[in-house]
Amino acid sequence: MKKYIFFFLFILTNIQLIYAADTANIKIKIASPMNDNRYFMCVRNVGCMSIRAAKEGKIFPVMHTIEMDNIYIVNLKNNQLYSQGLPSSCSIPVKPLQTVTISGKLSTGSNNSARIDQLRCAIS
Repeated sequence: MKKYIFFFLFILTNIQLIYAADTANIKIKIASPMNDNRYFMCVRNVGCMSIRAAKEGKIFPVMHTIEMDNIYIVNLKNNQLYSQGLPSSCSIPVKPLQTVTISGKLSTGSNNSARIDQLRCAIS
């Protein structure tokens, strides 16, 4: 019986790994002076991703093609959402099996407004 349970778990794990391999991925390399988890980057039709988790190596899988026209930076400390346009390097669709690396530097302004300076994207 243990063999069957082990075999079933092994198959189930491999199916999940195969399924995850068919995703588009978002990798965020945003330099930030803050080390808390208050800033998130949001992409329409994808969701919000923690900039701190990305600094710790988290890659965000997406089950469909990613098309970005702008991003949003969320500051949880003041519950504000800041829209930001994207450079042309980010306007290319990211298909499954591709990874988009979004890089730049998080900067804050008056009233803790947030934006990404030197924003650029690279697809691999």
